[in-house]
Amino acid sequence: ALELFESLRERKLEPNVITYTAAIAACEKGGQLTKAFEVYDELQRRGLDPNAITYGSLISACVKGGEWGKAIDLTDELRQRGLRPDTFTYGSMILAYEKAGQYDKALELFDDLKRRGLEPNVVTYSALIAALEKGDQMDKAVAVFEDAFHRGSSTVKPDLVAYNTMISAFGKRGQWQVAFELLDELRHRGLEPDIATYGIVFTACQKGGQWQKALELFAELTKRGIDLDRGTYGSLVSSLENCGLWEKVLVEASGSSHQRGGLSPQQQQQQTVLLPKVIIM
Repeated sequence: ALELFESLRERKLEPNVITYTAAIAACEKGGQLTKAFEVYDELQRRGLDPNAITYGSLISACVKGGEWGKAIDLTDELRQRGLRPDTFTYGSMILAYEKAGQYDKALELFDDLKRRGLEPNVVTYSALIAALEKGDQMDKAVAVFEDAFHRGSSTVKPDLVAYNTMISAFGKRGQWQVAFELLDELRHRGLEPDIATYGIVFTACQKGGQWQKALELFAELTKRGIDLDRGTYGSLVSSLENCGLWEKVLVEASGSSHQRGGLSPQQQQQQTVLLPKVIIM
């Protein structure tokens, strides 16, 4: 789409709003935020009016680029023009408010989406759940999660982002049992936990004083040949800080890897992270 857009300009043909919007969407998909704004600025200089899809693509580009303030400014501009965003755009707008810490605004947008009769998608739900959790509205976050993914009529399937958010929310509150229940549930749904998931569960173990559960999970991951990254290993270390089992973790990590033919670079890094902790103790 960007190549076509550039070709039109080189041939001195005037793109219309649809062409500009397609170019901005291509920038959004390619993570080219600066280029997206260049196209948007040109559209405005030519006196063309952006439509809801134009704004949706640009807001999404801002969210992906970490420009929450710009995304919110565009959201305000869209609403001032009286344009009606679609579900995709609502998801980007809610995510922008969540990242910016404006949790009430995120909920307000979600309510507006529902009033208009639009059906939220998994991105919209996940962004709202994260906003409610960060805004210390845990009861509402749980209610939205249940309504979105557990009610019999729901056609929306939860993604890993939604589960990680809920596991983190319960884990930070020391509710490690619920964290493990959600881990089992996401696996049952056919989702594959990522390294971030395991780090969050280790944090839940630390908050709940469950070093035994942390070791059990670590043993499972070691047996399956799953290497932890530095951050996840740090979460494991924190969960074991009061039980003096650093040596056990090191032996299990190195022992299992020797059976598979030596330490991987990732596991060598893991030992580097843990070794100073062992020495200190």
